[in-house]
Amino acid sequence: MAMVDPRTFPRKWGAAIASGSVKNALSMYSSNAVLVPTYSSEILQGHKQMAPYFREFMGRPNMQVAITKVVLRKSAATPVVSGFYTITWGNAGPNEKASARFTYALEPFRNGQGNVDWRALTHHSSVVP
Repeated sequence: MAMVDPRTFPRKWGAAIASGSVKNALSMYSSNAVLVPTYSSEILQGHKQMAPYFREFMGRPNMQVAITKVVLRKSAATPVVSGFYTITWGNAGPNEKASARFTYALEPFRNGQGNVDWRALTHHSSVVP
């Protein structure tokens, strides 16, 4: 059994968002996770509250996520990963862009290969001023 490096989580999250699948996005979170989203004044808890946000957010055409910096704070049980990402979208390619920062508190779970992987317990995201 191997442990997946928690620093890979933001890139996996970005791929889930770029997939356009709300199911893929929600799979990156524990069922009762807390999301402080980039484009909402609400704090969302659990998949039921997150799903409408992701449906709207991910409804933008040709969405892509580029991770530009990742920092890991190691902890025995809960890794915390912070950094920056750039999200692009648009009808004729990436003609809209948002630069944001993120922090994830992660919990372990066993993935399909039997390795220890990560899901978000808490995710905070905000636009870079």
